[in-house]
Amino acid sequence: GGTLTLPADYDHFGRSGTGTFTFNQTGGTLSKPSGVQLKLGMDADTTGIVNMSAGSFDSSAYVWVGIAGHGEFNQSGGDVRIQRLSMADQSGGTGEYRISGGSLVVTDAILGSQDDVHAGKFTVSGSGATSIETMRFYGWSDVVRFELDAGGTTLIKVTPDTGWTHDAAYADLRRAVIEVDTLPGFNGMEGDVYDVLWVEDSALTGTYDGTIRYGDPYTTLINYSSIVTDFAWQIVSKQVDGKDGQMLQLIVGVMYDERYVSGLQKKFYVTDNAQTYINGSGGIAFDPTSQSGGVYDRIYLVNSTTDTNKSGLYSIDVVNETYSGRLALADWISLRSVAVDSAGAAFTSGNHPDRGVWKIADPLGAATETRMLDDYGGGTGDDDPYGLCMVPQGFGGGYTSDDLVLYDSGLDFNGNDAFTVVDAASTVSDPAFTVLHQADEPGTLRQAGSDYDGRVYWTHSPLQTADLGGTKPYITRMDNAGGMERIFLDIDPADMGILDDTIAVNPVDGSVWMAFYVPDEGNIRTVYRVDAANAVDQGGGNYLASIARVIYNVGFNNIGNYCIAISPDGKQLALVNPNDDDMMAIFDIHPEILPYDEWVAGYGLTGIDAEMGSNPDGDKLDNLSEYALGGDPTDPFDVGMTPVQSFYSDVGGDWMDYVYPKRSSPNSGISYTMEVNDDLIYGTWTNANYQLMGTGIIDAEFNAVTNRIPTDVEDKQFIRLVIEEL
Repeated sequence: GGTLTLPADYDHFGRSGTGTFTFNQTGGTLSKPSGVQLKLGMDADTTGIVNMSAGSFDSSAYVWVGIAGHGEFNQSGGDVRIQRLSMADQSGGTGEYRISGGSLVVTDAILGSQDDVHAGKFTVSGSGATSIETMRFYGWSDVVRFELDAGGTTLIKVTPDTGWTHDAAYADLRRAVIEVDTLPGFNGMEGDVYDVLWVEDSALTGTYDGTIRYGDPYTTLINYSSIVTDFAWQIVSKQVDGKDGQMLQLIVGVMYDERYVSGLQKKFYVTDNAQTYINGSGGIAFDPTSQSGGVYDRIYLVNSTTDTNKSGLYSIDVVNETYSGRLALADWISLRSVAVDSAGAAFTSGNHPDRGVWKIADPLGAATETRMLDDYGGGTGDDDPYGLCMVPQGFGGGYTSDDLVLYDSGLDFNGNDAFTVVDAASTVSDPAFTVLHQADEPGTLRQAGSDYDGRVYWTHSPLQTADLGGTKPYITRMDNAGGMERIFLDIDPADMGILDDTIAVNPVDGSVWMAFYVPDEGNIRTVYRVDAANAVDQGGGNYLASIARVIYNVGFNNIGNYCIAISPDGKQLALVNPNDDDMMAIFDIHPEILPYDEWVAGYGLTGIDAEMGSNPDGDKLDNLSEYALGGDPTDPFDVGMTPVQSFYSDVGGDWMDYVYPKRSSPNSGISYTMEVNDDLIYGTWTNANYQLMGTGIIDAEFNAVTNRIPTDVEDKQFIRLVIEEL
């Protein structure tokens, strides 16, 4: 109890020659005269510690936790109000402020270490603290640690309400390390989101702009939890106490759509200080000749660095999580894109010392390097295809060998983008090549081959848009004669972010996979799947395809170019993260789940009860009909929206309108056909003698289809709606 006022000349806990100084406050009031600073661990050989479990500490001055020595301030209770908090101020110093209870108000700023060594740490342990507020929060070169309990952590509020003289709040997480751990009692599930730091969107000044800065330079997240395999982070707009602001959130696990992929199956690191660094990745590709226990186990990686100590071709064993030394191309820099043929030969392109394409036969054995296409570009020296892909044995049905398809950003220096094809089996330096397409394409192209339908797919970065019932983004596919079709994506481009990667085609189902990032959400990656194989013909060479967000809030801050690949059997998706983590992630791809399967699973039906022809609720409609009409297959009193009729006279005679519901998705997996008949015994059902009047919207899943039938032509007519699985 009582009050302890430190004298004006007593401003340090831990001075040279004193070793460790510990101050324990279990109640009462600790105060300091105005302007007098408190320093913990003043000199290099000292440690200063404050343990506060109750009481109050009120000072209008600075608190330094670790200056040249080591400092700790552990607050498990009580109330602290100070002007500024700084950790690890000088080179060699370390310091941590840890709060698990009580309240903390820092009227001006919480500051990190001065050196780029992450020696200062601010830790919020659990949700027991009542409040944490400051005007400015600097995590620059610092560690910000969140230890989550059942309630997450106490929210750090960065707000001008602290009463300091600045008129805007501000947080800077550039170069910060975000550490995440879990405490006993934590019960979060994959996908749960925790608010951890909020910055009020206050008035702007020349210095403080009411935002959270991050990512440039890098912001890194490290997971220390023993029970959660992965965390991701994002920044979103969110109100607190009725005020607008930006919120830093932590997400449990990688979020994914289990219809298409399983959760993260493998995450491992590829770091060799002598050579291999994923942060220089120019591309990855599975080896179609290498399996272990039925699993494709080998990925080739080319390094895009300009450092000849690290450039070249490497091999990664994704089953055993090992990697090779450099296999080939030690002298080539800026390698970009890699492909592997059915004989296990690797191909890549680059620009030193000679531009063109290199073929590496037997890369794991006696690797042989052959420079192909040294006359590519008609002798102009423009031998620098930017990307390449392999279409195995029968590109578009027009070839009988593996075919290497190249993308060049300016064939013959003519400024046009070009796609060319060459026989991958060639061993000569100037094999013949065929130009499939030349045009001045907008943006940067991203390219992928396909042995699903023998066509090459490409995208523009950023995605281009065009009108197809409204402005929609599109990708392009090209056959072996250069014929092209546009596949429009059934999505608002504003919802997708920025295309950041090359694309990959699943050779089993023809789906196209692409990686995006959203700058406003911490540059966190999102992977989309386009159902290109089932795209619906819109006429004029245009198709419309459904698109699904498959993996999102992935904690990858810099996927980069050519860093996504799918195994030859379509069962594995590989992503590499070429930042300082040097991480590779492998996901299992699920066979496509049909919309009906998803619908029936939503009602908990399995086995025979889930079959289309079953009728588990015993009403008049089977599951297929209830799916088509919006019914509930477990409720005998809910059969969905039944067709309706109305009679009237109009120009041309007497009519009956017949209106039925129809699922609006082009990929519903079912068809609706209206048929008429004038005699149920001897007549024939026919899809004729009626007029389609139009289609309206019922809700997000169903349209209303209106047909009319003349009633003054036949004495009697019968109508039926035929619903069939496609």
